[in-house]
Amino acid sequence: MERLITALTGIAVLLIGFYLYNKQDNMYKNGIPAIGIVTEKDTNILSTRNKGSRLTISFTDKQDSNYDFQTSRDTAYNSFKKGDTVRVLYKEDNPNYVVLDNGTISMKEIVGCTVIGIALIIFSIFGDISSLFKKR
Repeated sequence: MERLITALTGIAVLLIGFYLYNKQDNMYKNGIPAIGIVTEKDTNILSTRNKGSRLTISFTDKQDSNYDFQTSRDTAYNSFKKGDTVRVLYKEDNPNYVVLDNGTISMKEIVGCTVIGIALIIFSIFGDISSLFKKR
């Protein structure tokens, strides 16, 4: 029963990775482009885990409504400074859902989900790794 639960968890994690990929891919295919302005840059020098920056970006949608959004903290944003212009993509039916239009899909979460999902499935098939090396 434990192996079945492990396998199902692995499949669920793989599906989450697939969902995250499709969500980003859909934004690059169907998102509405706009020009945003970096209004704030937060570089948390106290964080020992992640030396990346978080940007606050302001943009105007097709209906002339203004929106602000924050990026995740990432070292890819370290080169940006306040006042820089950036291309963003937003959902027409939900302008609060925004991504930077850098043309690449963020693979961190997707790769993480894939590796963990496959590892769980393999573990559910073979069980305890040490049991593979025990003499019977």
